[in-house]
Amino acid sequence: MNAEKTSRILHVTDLGEVSKSIHTKTDFVLPRVTSSKDEIKDAGSAVSKGDKMVEWLGEIDTISLKWIRDSVKGGLVVVNMPEDKEGEGLVSLEVIKAKTKVTPIIEDDGIKMKIEATLNMSEKFQGHHDVTLDKSFIEAVEKKVEVDMKRRMTSTIKYVQKEFGADIFHFNRIMRKYDPRYWAEIEGSWEELFKQVEPIVNFKAEIKQIGTMK
Repeated sequence: MNAEKTSRILHVTDLGEVSKSIHTKTDFVLPRVTSSKDEIKDAGSAVSKGDKMVEWLGEIDTISLKWIRDSVKGGLVVVNMPEDKEGEGLVSLEVIKAKTKVTPIIEDDGIKMKIEATLNMSEKFQGHHDVTLDKSFIEAVEKKVEVDMKRRMTSTIKYVQKEFGADIFHFNRIMRKYDPRYWAEIEGSWEELFKQVEPIVNFKAEIKQIGTMK
């Protein structure tokens, strides 16, 4: 199935971008890859602060990082829907199109990052799921995806801020582009300021295609 193949595609790492990050002492991540007899897959990432690796980032947090960095190219989103009795509560959705925009909000009491993500999905149901064809159920799935992804993305940012203090989200680059003059004033203090940035995550999910599989 396409969904299964897509979920196993390793995300490309731009080595030129990594070299640039090391040269400019910008924080970055490198994918952690594991292999078995049957497959090779992403298994999180290594977090580098400046030119030194500081820790491993788990698989779930790495997925959130990709969303925040607007680097999601495909894959699956799985949510638990107790209403779907025949499907044992799990609903799998394939990513059709994903987009994230990050906008700084500079206020007297600090810096906020407004993160707006949109997701178009297709849903393939196994067997006969009458409930899945109900509009209210589809809307409930969309809402569950929105709530789960907002929670995960917010949690990842706060976790990285507290545990690593590494700006692997590249908020610094966004700040520099958004307001160069203000960035020049705070650049020297960014390592500490980054830890205090407040994330404001908005997530909009929509199921565009619905089908069934035997």
